[in-house]
Parts: sequence; C-alpha cells; structure tokens
Amino acid sequence: MKNQGKLVLGLLLTLIIVVFAVLNVAPVKINFGFAEVKWPLIIIIIGSLLIGAIITALVSTSTSVAHRKEQKKLQQQLKEAQGDQQKQLQEQVQKQTKQYKDQIARKNQEIKGLKAQIAQADVPDDGPNNLS
Repeated sequence: MKNQGKLVLGLLLTLIIVVFAVLNVAPVKINFGFAEVKWPLIIIIIGSLLIGAIITALVSTSTSVAHRKEQKKLQQQLKEAQGDQQKQLQEQVQKQTKQYKDQIARKNQEIKGLKAQIAQADVPDDGPNNLS
C-alpha cells in the first residue's frame, strides 16, 4: 500500500511537470558562457529535471552503499559481542557448577563425619528404668 501511494504521487508530479512543460514551449536563449543557444523551454525543463534526477540517484546510491557497509560492520560486531557473551555465560556456569560440586563434596564429608560421631556415641543405653 505504501508503494502504491508513492506511485500515485510520482504520477501526479509527472503529470504536473508535463502540463507545465507543454504550456511553456516558447524558445529561450541560454548562455553557457562559451556558447549561446536558443532552445524550447520544454527541453530545458525536462533536461533540468533529468539532471536533478541523476544527481539525486547518485547521492542516494552513495548514501545507501555507506549505510549497507555500516550495517554489515554493526552486524559483525553484534555477532562478536553475542559470541563473547555466550562464552562468558558458559564460563560462569562452569564456575558456579564447580562451586556447587565442591560445596556438595564438603557437605558429604561433613555428613560422613557426623555419622562417624553418631556411630561412636551410639552406646547401648539401658534406659531410665535401669538403676544399677
């Protein structure tokens, strides 16, 4: 829909320029500094329009190329940053996993020690009724 609007606007602008040019067909003198020519005004209008279109196309093309180069550069930087971020995340996960495994090993050792203490302290108890 957006392109259709541009097309309609372009056609209307072209129609206005054509009507303006057809209404101005009188010959006009043009002085180029080294030569003087007499051309119909319609040729001058259309020639000026074409030169303007060519200049606009060249400027927009060079700008577009610069934007594409910048976009490629930024995409490459983004890939590198994402790769670095992924690497850092993996390193953090590995570090945290190692810390948890070490903590589990310490807790297991502590449990073994406590079980050993319980086993040593677990002396048969005759109970409170035994008054020997």
